Amino acid sequence: MTPPRTDVRSPVAGAVWDVRVHVGQAVAQGEVLLVVETMKVEVPLVAAASGTVRRVLVVRGDLVEEGQVLAVVAGSLLLQPAAPSAAAPDGGGVRPPMPAG
Repeated sequence: MTPPRTDVRSPVAGAVWDVRVHVGQAVAQGEVLLVVETMKVEVPLVAAASGTVRRVLVVRGDLVEEGQVLAVVAGSLLLQPAAPSAAAPDGGGVRPPMPAG
């Protein structure tokens, strides 16, 4: 099974202001990966999930289009949340009898 892949896309047309990651770097969900500048506004692009940077497709100063892939992050299977258990936390709905009171 291959880890999930996330393309980091520019939400705006502009210029790459800062590249804060490199290939092979582990990143955490919410970590700033790149910054794109458009009309004097800096737009940080953050990791949607924890993982490892697999590709960085731009350098500082590159002009980018809206929707262009700027980097690729592959999530780690070990970092993905576990699927919820089918068993109910209370023992599957079976309760011990109540003591006579």
